[in-house]
Amino acid sequence: MEGNITRHFLRNRHFAAIVCIIALLILLIFLHKCDRCSEPVHRQPIDRNLPAIEFYDGDGYVPQAVSSNIQISAVTGFNFKSGETHQDVSFVNDVDNPCVFKVRLFLSDGTEIYQSDFIQPGKSINGIDISTPLKDGLYTNALLVYECYTMDDMTMPFTRCELPVEIKCN
Repeated sequence: MEGNITRHFLRNRHFAAIVCIIALLILLIFLHKCDRCSEPVHRQPIDRNLPAIEFYDGDGYVPQAVSSNIQISAVTGFNFKSGETHQDVSFVNDVDNPCVFKVRLFLSDGTEIYQSDFIQPGKSINGIDISTPLKDGLYTNALLVYECYTMDDMTMPFTRCELPVEIKCN
């Protein structure tokens, strides 16, 4: 009798362990998929040790001494909802930046689909409304432009940065 109880206990323990392992695998797969789907922007944190991004004005590149004080997030692409104008995208102006930002987004054909209001240092825009809803697909060679204005004169940018990005719509 004692042998039957031991075999029954071991068999149930193995079954319970297998059920737990399967449940854990399902949970991990679910969490992985949810994490990938909920990330609206491929974004890297600001790295103050990287060389300055190439900012320029109309006459050529702004010297490193001017542009190295401006911090922007390195963005390589966006995940947009197709057929919708409101998109879950954030733009941040680092608190230490000595300028005000205006952010613009262009498609590869030059069509401007977004222009922000001024973003003060330490502030952000969370959620944007693009001018034209986009269809499903991958929009390569889009351009994200950061225009930088002095706090004293917001009539004309003193420098700008152009970043090539991809927009994935689904």
